Amino acid sequence: SGGYNSIALKVDGSRFKMQAANFKPDYAGQTPHGSIPKAGIDMTNMITTIGATNLNEFDKLNAGIVAKSSIVTVKRSMFTKISYDTFYNEPYRGTAIVSVGVPAGDILTGNLTVLPEAISYNTVDNCYRGIYVNKSALYADYIHILNVTHGVFGTNISFQQTATVSNSVITASSSGLSFISNPFAKAVYLASNDITINGVNNPNLPIQPAWYGIQMRENNVFATVRYNATNNTIHLNNGTYGIYSGMLNRANIKFNVIRITGNGYGINAQSNLSASVSCNTINGNYTAGLSNSYGISI
Repeated sequence: SGGYNSIALKVDGSRFKMQAANFKPDYAGQTPHGSIPKAGIDMTNMITTIGATNLNEFDKLNAGIVAKSSIVTVKRSMFTKISYDTFYNEPYRGTAIVSVGVPAGDILTGNLTVLPEAISYNTVDNCYRGIYVNKSALYADYIHILNVTHGVFGTNISFQQTATVSNSVITASSSGLSFISNPFAKAVYLASNDITINGVNNPNLPIQPAWYGIQMRENNVFATVRYNATNNTIHLNNGTYGIYSGMLNRANIKFNVIRITGNGYGINAQSNLSASVSCNTINGNYTAGLSNSYGISI
């Protein structure tokens, strides 16, 4: 108690993974648990860097790194087959890297930095979700989040904190970058990312089950947070929205390139105040079925 822990923590060349098909039988009186490990690393009130010279591996877990009310930098770490176990009930289950602020911690907010990866690996591959932040600042640059259901999710970013995701590659089946309800944050910057949304085509549905390349949404149009989506390339395959802007104040949506295959919206802005949507390129190339595709819908 009393602030951040002054403990030197070094995680270098370590493997956190479940290699067997199942756990061994429980011992008498063992605490109930799911069918896969709850997390590789779980920490509270820490200031630390995970990753040094040698690659860390997190594989077949319910969550990779869970940082609560901590200032954490993650580098030289690879996350594969992180999938949620229904036994656990945290909203971030199934996520490779988590940063949340928790009331039980002495510090109520978090800060997560995910540094660029080496060319020999992908940061996240074949997981349910790549990054989850709640009451935490975020900076992620030059990383790959591939073959996921959801790429990055951020909510409740704290007063005057920022979230930045830039120069990253994301392939997802439902959503790429989603930032929802961050009214007290300073800004959200989503820049120069390459996002591919691969939905499953259902010719009987005018709107497909895959949702967003980029989702930016608030509950109050007078929130002071500023959202910026610039220079992103989005491939929307049987999805719904390339970029969705909902109830934002002075959002900037500029210089994005969006390609639509199937039904969907390139850019959809609803109930915005003074949004700036300019210099975007949107191309629709549906080939069969219903042709409900739209360039920009305001």
